Amino acid sequence: KRADANGGNYSVAMFRELAERNAPAVRDAISRIVDRDGTERWSELTAILATLGAKLETLAPEPKAFRNTTVMHMLERQCNGTYGFWTEESWLKFDTGDRCGPLSGDQEVDSVNGHNLFTDAKAAFDAVKVACESNGDVTFSRAGVERTWTVKCNRPLNQPPPRFVYKHD
Repeated sequence: KRADANGGNYSVAMFRELAERNAPAVRDAISRIVDRDGTERWSELTAILATLGAKLETLAPEPKAFRNTTVMHMLERQCNGTYGFWTEESWLKFDTGDRCGPLSGDQEVDSVNGHNLFTDAKAAFDAVKVACESNGDVTFSRAGVERTWTVKCNRPLNQPPPRFVYKHD
């Protein structure tokens, strides 16, 4: 009935209330993921879900996670208002409009600091991490395009979230 009163949709608050109603462990799991920042929350998730009977194995992040973490970290530093990107076949298209300083203009990129975001995502992440630790430059580019887009990074880059796989008994 509550969803019907909301145009047939559950709100985040409704979902959380229903999910958390009779299980403190569910509340803890949702809170760890939704309400907290940082990568340490992921290491706690497997223990919380184990109390609910779900056994997960934690694996290294996928290359896509390194790419997404790198790009979102840099957009976060430059943008005001909404921002993001979408993935094309072998490049990213920024959704930056006029809100992101030097990264504005909905640029198309495939590399950062000389490393391809698709074929060498971990090395791209590592290069940006080093730049950010030293208040260095981060330069985005796209193969076949002479122009580059350079910004400073002055905040440490967090590790991307791990990958989880359900463990069968």
